[in-house]
Amino acid sequence: MSESFVLDYFLLVFVASCGLYQIAAAWNRLRGLMLFESRGLTFVLGLVLWVGAFAWFFLSEPRNMPDTGAGLTGNEQFGYFFAGGGAGLAATLLVTSLRNWNLGKGIDALPTGLDALRDTGYTRALFRGLMPILRPLPGDRRTAFAALRRRFKDATTDRTDPGYNPAQIPSPATRPGEGDG
Repeated sequence: MSESFVLDYFLLVFVASCGLYQIAAAWNRLRGLMLFESRGLTFVLGLVLWVGAFAWFFLSEPRNMPDTGAGLTGNEQFGYFFAGGGAGLAATLLVTSLRNWNLGKGIDALPTGLDALRDTGYTRALFRGLMPILRPLPGDRRTAFAALRRRFKDATTDRTDPGYNPAQIPSPATRPGEGDG
């Protein structure tokens, strides 16, 4: 019974989280995360998924068992809850991105953050948000990400130290005290 109970718990969290993501998307008018164009229909679908998952889980079999028997320990519950919620989020993002593929196609400027999901799907918002980082800088072949990394590395190096000499910095393999048995 433990194996089926684990799968049942994972499915409970997966379906319930998918329902909650739809409720949140409908409530906040995030059209890019909604499975249907109608807010009301999306909200009802989310509510049915959420309530249905709990009804199925608790009414199909007796589930009140101690972890010393066939029940789940707290660590197992955390792990399966995390996996089920994450899988529900991934499935929601994938399905709604495919469903809303053309949403926001003609919009030039999108708001930043989660507000972008009001006008476009997740993948389009993600790629538009990443383009400034992945695009090379004008007059430079480095990407903005490489430039930021170099600036961060330069900013964290203490050049005011009188003993600073970049040529004298030992590699990690030759630092004293490391690797000695």
